[in-house]
Amino acid sequence: MNLRNVLILAGFCCISLSGKGQYYSTGEDPASIKWKQINTGHFQVIYPEEFEKQAERLTSVLEKVYYYGTGTLGISPRKASVVLHTHTVASNGLVAWAPRRIELFTTPNQQVYPQEWLQQLAIHEFRHWAQMNKIEQSMPDFLKLLLGQQATAAIVGAYLPLWFLEGDAVVAETALSQTGRGRQPSFLMETRAQVVQQRAYSYDKAYLGSYKDYVPNHYHLGYLMVGKTREKYGAEVWTNVLDRVACRPWGITTFDRALKEYTGLNKNDLYKNIFAELKAEWQDEIKNNQYSPIVSHSSPSGKYTSYLYPGYLNDSVVVAYRTSMNDIPRIVKVQKNKPDEIIYTPGSIFEESFAIQKNKLIWSENQPDIRWKHADKSIVIIYDISTRKKSEYHFKNKLFSPVLSPDGTRFAAVEVDQENNYSISVYSLPDARWVSRISSPDNDYFLTPDWNNRGDSICFVGLSSNGKYLAVNRIGEMAFEKISAPTFTDIKNPTYSSGKIWFAGSFNGTDNLYAIRLSDKKITLEAKVPFGLDYPTVSPDGQHVLISNYSANGYALGEILVKDLLSQRFDWGSKPFPLADHLSAQEKGIPDFDEKDSLKYASTRYSKFAHSLNVHSWAPAYIDVDTYEIKPGMSVLSLNKLGTASGSVGYYYDTESETGKIVLNYSYSGWFPVISGDVTHGKNASQYYQIRNTINQSGQVIKSDTTLKRFSWNETDWNLNIRLPLNLSKGKYSRLLQPEIKYKFHQIGHDTSTPDAFFRGNYQTISYRLYFSNLLRMSLQNLYPKWGTVFELSYRHSPLGKIDFGNIYAIQSVIYLPGFFDNHGFKIYQGWQERNSSGGNSFSNIVRMPRGFGSLSNHRLYTAGADYKFPLLYPDLSVGRFLYIKRIKTSLFYDYSYAQIPAYNSQNELVSFVNRNYRSVGLELTSDMHLLRFFAPFEFGIRTSWLPQFNSHSVDFLLAIDLNAF
Repeated sequence: MNLRNVLILAGFCCISLSGKGQYYSTGEDPASIKWKQINTGHFQVIYPEEFEKQAERLTSVLEKVYYYGTGTLGISPRKASVVLHTHTVASNGLVAWAPRRIELFTTPNQQVYPQEWLQQLAIHEFRHWAQMNKIEQSMPDFLKLLLGQQATAAIVGAYLPLWFLEGDAVVAETALSQTGRGRQPSFLMETRAQVVQQRAYSYDKAYLGSYKDYVPNHYHLGYLMVGKTREKYGAEVWTNVLDRVACRPWGITTFDRALKEYTGLNKNDLYKNIFAELKAEWQDEIKNNQYSPIVSHSSPSGKYTSYLYPGYLNDSVVVAYRTSMNDIPRIVKVQKNKPDEIIYTPGSIFEESFAIQKNKLIWSENQPDIRWKHADKSIVIIYDISTRKKSEYHFKNKLFSPVLSPDGTRFAAVEVDQENNYSISVYSLPDARWVSRISSPDNDYFLTPDWNNRGDSICFVGLSSNGKYLAVNRIGEMAFEKISAPTFTDIKNPTYSSGKIWFAGSFNGTDNLYAIRLSDKKITLEAKVPFGLDYPTVSPDGQHVLISNYSANGYALGEILVKDLLSQRFDWGSKPFPLADHLSAQEKGIPDFDEKDSLKYASTRYSKFAHSLNVHSWAPAYIDVDTYEIKPGMSVLSLNKLGTASGSVGYYYDTESETGKIVLNYSYSGWFPVISGDVTHGKNASQYYQIRNTINQSGQVIKSDTTLKRFSWNETDWNLNIRLPLNLSKGKYSRLLQPEIKYKFHQIGHDTSTPDAFFRGNYQTISYRLYFSNLLRMSLQNLYPKWGTVFELSYRHSPLGKIDFGNIYAIQSVIYLPGFFDNHGFKIYQGWQERNSSGGNSFSNIVRMPRGFGSLSNHRLYTAGADYKFPLLYPDLSVGRFLYIKRIKTSLFYDYSYAQIPAYNSQNELVSFVNRNYRSVGLELTSDMHLLRFFAPFEFGIRTSWLPQFNSHSVDFLLAIDLNAF
C-alpha cells in the first residue's frame, strides 16, 4: 500500500505541466471490462460489473471508515473516487492526486495479517486520503487557484517525508482495528534485529536506504516515528504539524520547523531520541528471555541473505528460495558447510507460494498480460529436480500457495476468482483437472494449505471477520473443521507431522514455533527465538524441525532438535502491544464491520466515454518534459480516473523568437494500440540581412547600409503516434516488443512580414520503429542486467509534401554481459545507419557518435561502443541535511565510429564520399545520492573523453533522477 511517487514527482516539478509527467497512471485494465459505479455522499466506487456484491460491501466498509478514520486529523474529507482493479493478481492500494482518486487492488495476498483484505485497504488508503485533504484544506487558497489539484501534491511531495505518510497510515490501520501491522511482530522484527544486533543507523540511512546494508523500509521507520511521537506528545501533534506545513509552504525546512514548534525537536533529533529508547527497551527484552538452541544449516555469507520456504530433499539437503541484495532470487540446494547449489532461477514468485515434495518443486508465479497491466495472471509451475523438467499450468482464476500431495498426483492451492470468492481447490496431475473444492459460507479467506503424509487431508489457515484460525479438511468432503478459535494474533504456515500441526505464531510478541495436537487440540509453545521464525517443517527422520530464523543478516536456515523442544502449554491469546494500544485509545473507537448496513447502495453504469475528460490541474507556466525547458504560458491538464485518457491544452511564449504557440495533446491507452497525438499552432520568427543602397542621379550606388530585418510566419504541426507495447515477459526475463509508427505534418504559411522567397507549404514525414528488449531481472546492487539484449530497427522517410528529406534507416543493438566480479557488467553497443539526402535536406542521425564528438553529417555511419561498469564505494555518507551519498561507481568506455561523409563541389553537387574513423576512450564517475533528503535518488557525475586522433579531451557533467526508485 503505497502513496505513490506521483506526490514526489509533483513535489519536485511543482508546475510540470506539459501533459506527460505531471500525473500518475498505474496502468490499464482490459478494454472488455464493463464498469459500474456506486455513489454515496462520501464515495464514488468504480468497479467491473461482476464485482457488484463485493463493491456494495466495500462501500459499507468505506462509509464506516469515513467516520473513524479522521479523528486525529480533525477534518471532513471531500468525496473520494475509488477505482477497483479486480482482474489483477496484485495486492496493493494507493492514493494519487492530480487527479484525486483512490485505487484498490482487491486480490488478497498470502501474507495478509488477521483482518479482511478490503478492510485493511479501506483503513490504510482512506488515511492517505485524509492526509491529502488535510493539506488541501489548510493550504493558501491562491495556490489552489494557481495550480489546481497538483498544488496539494506539490506541497506533500516537497515537504512531507514518505516515512510520515506511510507511518501515519500504518498507525491508522493499527489504531482502528484489533490487529494492523503495528501489532505484527514480523513487521517490527526487521527493525528490532537491526537496532539490537548492529546499531541504529543515521537518520538519512534509516530513511533513504543503503546499497551496502539492508535497511527496513519507510513503512517500518514511519510507524515507530509517528506512533512514538503521538505517544509522547499527544494525539494532536501531527495534525498541528500538517496545519503548519500547509499554511506556510515556503522554504526548505518547513516540516522540520513545524515539528520543532510542537515537539522541540527536528526530524533527526526526534529519530535519535525515539530509537535510543527503543534500543534500550529491545535489548532488555532480549536479555530477559531464554531462547531455544538452534543449529545453523545455512552458511553465513556476511551479506544480507534470506532462505525462505525451506523443505527437506533428504535428511542432509534442504531446498529453499534464496533472496539477497546482490543476486536475483534463486531456488537453491543448501548443505551444511557447503556453497549453495543453484537449482533453478524462477520468475516473480508470490508470497508463501513455494513448496517441495520429495524431488519435485511447485510454486505460483506472476505472468504479466501481453497488453494490460491490470490483467496479469498466476501460473503454477512444477519442476522435477532429478529430470530438470518444468511443467506450466494456466488457469482462469488466480491460484496461490500450491502444494503437492505426497504421491505427486495432485496439488492443492488457494483459489480466488474475479468476484473475490475464495476457496481451496485440488487438481489432478499431470492434466490439471479439477478434483474438489472447499469454501466457507461466509467467504473466509484461506492461506498456505499443507497435506498430511497419507494425502487424504489438508490443513490450512482461515481468515474470518474474527481473525485467523487453524482448520483441516478431509479431501472429498465439502466441510472443514476449525481446530482452533479465531484470533487477531498472527498464525501462519502450518505443516503436518507426527499427529500434530506445526505453525508459526506471534502470541508472545515474537513469531515463535507452536504445535497443535490433533487428537485433543492441545496447543503448545515449542521453540523461542530472539527476533522471529517462520516456515517450520519436520525432517524425514522426525529428529529435527527446520525453520527460517531471522537476524539482522536475514532469514538463516536453522534446525531444532526434537529433544530440545519446549512443549509448554500457553493461553490462546495475544500479548499486549503497549504502543498500539495507546494509539487505539487516542481514537474515537474501532469500526464494527460486522454490523450490517441497513442501506442498499444503488449502482449505475459508468461510461468510459462520458468520463474520458477530467480536468484536474492548471498553471501559469508551460514545461516541456522532453527538454525540461520552462516557458512563460499556461497549461490545463486532464486525466481520466481509469488512467487511460490523458491530455492537455496550453500556450507558451518563446522569449527568443518573441512568438507564441497553442499546444493541444491527447493520448488514449484503453485500446490494444496506444494512440497519441498533438497539435501545435502559432507563429515563429527569424531575421535576415537587408541591403539598402543609396543611388545618385547617375544611377551609381554611393552608399550601402546593411540592416537586420525581423520577419515571422505561421506554423502548424500535427503529430500522430500509434504504438503497440506488448509485454512478453516470462520467468526471470523481462521482455518488451513494441512496433511503432509516427506521422508528422508540418505546415508553413506566410503573414504580412514573410518574404515571398521564404518557403510556403508543408512537409510530411513518417517514422517506423520496432523495439525489442530481453533483460534478466536485476538485484538491488546490480548496475546492469547480467544478461540481456536490446534491438531496435528504425526507418524514416518523407513520401508526401513539398520537401523531400530523403530517408534514413538504422539498426541498433545493446548486449549486456556479466563482468569479472559481483555487480560488475559489460554493455556492448552497436549501431549502423544509412542516410540518403534529397536536395540538401536530410534527417538527423539515429545512431550516435563516439562520446566526446558532436553530430556529424554522413551518408553511412557505424558505431560500436563498450562499457565496463562497476561500483567503487558504498559510503552511506551524509553531508549535513543537504546530501546523502549511497554509492559511487565508475564506467570505463571505448567508442569507435566509421563514417562515410559526402563531399560536395562549389555547385553543391555530390562528387564523392570520404571515409573517416573516429575513436574515443574515457571514464564516467558517478554517484547515487539524495539531495535535501528528497526520496528519489539523483545520479550525478562527470564523463571525461579522450579523442586520440585530435589529442584532445572533453568533459561532460551527468545528471539524472530516478523517479521509479520507490
